[in-house]
Amino acid sequence: MGFWKASRHAVGVGGGGVRDDTGARVELSQLQLEERSSRQPADPLIDQSHPSCMVFGSKQISPFQGLTIVPYDIPKDTRLLDLQNNYITELREHDFKGLNNLYALILRNNMIARVHPRAFLPLERMQKLYFSHNYLTTVPKNLPASLVELRIHDNRIRKVTTDAFAGLHNMNCIEMGGNPLQNSGFEPGAFRDLRLSYLRISEAKLTGVPKDLPYTLHELHLDHNQIQAIELEDLSSYTDLYRLGLGFNRIRNIEAGSLYYLPNLRELHLDNNRLNKVPVGLPEMKYLQVVYLHSNNISKVDVNDFCPRGFGMKKTFYNGISLFSNPIKYWEVQPATFRCVSSRHAIQFGRSTQGTLTRSEPDPTRLHPTAIKFWRGLDSPCTLSLLVVFQLAFVLYFSLGGFHGLASFLALSAQQEFDYSRAHDVYTNLSRLEELSKYFYAEYLSALFVNPRPPPKVGPVSVRLASPRSMDEIWKRNPLVSPGGHYQPPNCESRHLTAIIIPYRDRLSHLRSLLYHLHPFLQRQQLHYRIYVVHQALKDEEWDCLFLHDVDLLPENDHNTYTCNSQYPTHMSVAMDKFRYKLPYSQYFGGVSALTPDQYLRMNGFPNRYWGWGGEDDDIAARFDLLMKTRSSWRSDGLNTLTYTLLSKQLERLYTNLSVNIGDDPVRKAPLPPAKPPGKNVDVASANAVRQAHHESTNKTS
Repeated sequence: MGFWKASRHAVGVGGGGVRDDTGARVELSQLQLEERSSRQPADPLIDQSHPSCMVFGSKQISPFQGLTIVPYDIPKDTRLLDLQNNYITELREHDFKGLNNLYALILRNNMIARVHPRAFLPLERMQKLYFSHNYLTTVPKNLPASLVELRIHDNRIRKVTTDAFAGLHNMNCIEMGGNPLQNSGFEPGAFRDLRLSYLRISEAKLTGVPKDLPYTLHELHLDHNQIQAIELEDLSSYTDLYRLGLGFNRIRNIEAGSLYYLPNLRELHLDNNRLNKVPVGLPEMKYLQVVYLHSNNISKVDVNDFCPRGFGMKKTFYNGISLFSNPIKYWEVQPATFRCVSSRHAIQFGRSTQGTLTRSEPDPTRLHPTAIKFWRGLDSPCTLSLLVVFQLAFVLYFSLGGFHGLASFLALSAQQEFDYSRAHDVYTNLSRLEELSKYFYAEYLSALFVNPRPPPKVGPVSVRLASPRSMDEIWKRNPLVSPGGHYQPPNCESRHLTAIIIPYRDRLSHLRSLLYHLHPFLQRQQLHYRIYVVHQALKDEEWDCLFLHDVDLLPENDHNTYTCNSQYPTHMSVAMDKFRYKLPYSQYFGGVSALTPDQYLRMNGFPNRYWGWGGEDDDIAARFDLLMKTRSSWRSDGLNTLTYTLLSKQLERLYTNLSVNIGDDPVRKAPLPPAKPPGKNVDVASANAVRQAHHESTNKTS
């Protein structure tokens, strides 16, 4: 994992008193109330949890309001409109007139059966539409071309026409399960224009895998249908698929070779079907980590059903194989069957009514006769000699080039490997984060969701420096970033508060590239952060982590977590493409460094004797000279000798911009150039951030 050098508003009318759009009280019959209470599903719209977050406690959702039509007086600058849990039966032509800035529309749990063909035309910027649990019979027409996420599950849709999703080139996620859809209900070419990553058609009436789904899919969920078999060509177009859900169907047979077309699959759900054997082809799936096969009719597991015959052929170990509730006699399964599993606890046998049994819990009263002979043979006088001979042969084999296989065989858990030839776009999976108002919508999310999953990291990300995006484009791609480059997860309390400090001077193209790349990168890690150009970081928040970040360095893998180690400073950019992913010299600490405020103060900051532009680019020799003097000068050269003048501070849309005068180069005696507008000429030293904030904090305390 390395580095590459180079105002919102929310309106909610889904709770409160029971009144219609005129303000008059609406009397609800007992039948309506019972129907409404029976239509309150747990609807997991978006994953909201993350290992680095603490989810807010659940709160009671206020009573539904009883609206029968869309209100007239919605503010024109509304970005989130919440109309869920009402009695709206129709969307009229002018219901959303003037709402050009609307980002998300929530209509779930109403009684909408009719949608005017022109109802959504004004919503030219809408990206999220939640339309579940209504009475729709067809996909609404003329959906906005800007739409990214569409959830129309649990309606009455029986047919998807050829033009249902026409022009929706930005669509990334569609949830349409819980509709009475059959295979014949999809007209040819219905998904032709889509580039989806996520598609769910669960709890429908499918008898086979639908044809001509988008080839770009990463997740396909067809659980709870009536699928009876998987044929050879059913999955041949989905080579990028990561997760496939086929649980709770009636599958008896998976044709040999069907899984060959899924080389990148990570997770396979085939539980609660009618399989009588392990599907053919699992050992050839190099990246497969999780397989659900429980609650089938599998009675036998062969030694090569899961793992390849040779070492090093599988890139990742299995993290989970579920085989419980099958007629398998687990004591008859050979231990070598699971030689490519990360841990013995990852294998689940037994009956679901009595818990699960693992390979580490054999039943001694029911051992196979062959196993009994094996254990008795260990007591033989020849056993020691055989073990010595075997060990010598073992060492000889691996001394001739098999050490990599030995490490893979003995490791209890394999370190994840990344394929950098298949880098992802830096904005991948960002739509799975809940980009909605924390103030209004977090209460709804925390009360609604059960068993949330984190927004997945994607590993290697592509780096594009050829044509940096404009600040306006970057701002539009990051709607949750507040002025000053500040971001806080909308649905959880982050455990880490990180300040990114970027020294900067006349490198606007580098700054734009970094901001375009870094904002989605950090949001996927669910950090509470702010980007500074370049100091006074500790004054705005009680930041517990400081990142000193060169403007021309971009992270290549989102497993590079922007958090600090409380014990010691951390050098993050230890592998850069410029240096062929190696350190140029052992003392190098530049590029991207992570320190806590206490560590920065205790080490007295960085030296002030070094003057120059892009030291890691042109002045490595000067840095060597400086390092030779550091041992004797660090106590007298750093924060305690730094002086500067803060010229200006501006909260830009994507970062906090500060202009600083730190004086003249004592060697060159060159005068400072005339001041330019912020962002054009900023001469900075990242050390003054901590010093100024610490000084002001001390004054306030005293």
